[in-house]
Amino acid sequence: MQHNYQTNTIHICFIFDLYFMGIVKISDELHEELRKASGVMARSINAQAEFWIKMGMLAELNPGKTYGELIQDLYRQEAVTVPGSHSVDA
Repeated sequence: MQHNYQTNTIHICFIFDLYFMGIVKISDELHEELRKASGVMARSINAQAEFWIKMGMLAELNPGKTYGELIQDLYRQEAVTVPGSHSVDA
């Protein structure tokens, strides 16, 4: 398997009624930041890119909310609780 070091691509899956796979071309600099962030967050590079895209979309749709508030909303939607703590409801 050969890697083209000139062009970094990220494969992102969009879920509708069917599965579609798209290719997004990004700069070498952004790819390097994705690689570093994915290591810190224990995610694949694609998973890190999907997370950043999702958070960016949420931020655009909810400009008055902080990052922490957006994360709390996601936790609430999935009914995530931390053992031994209170609910994330504000």
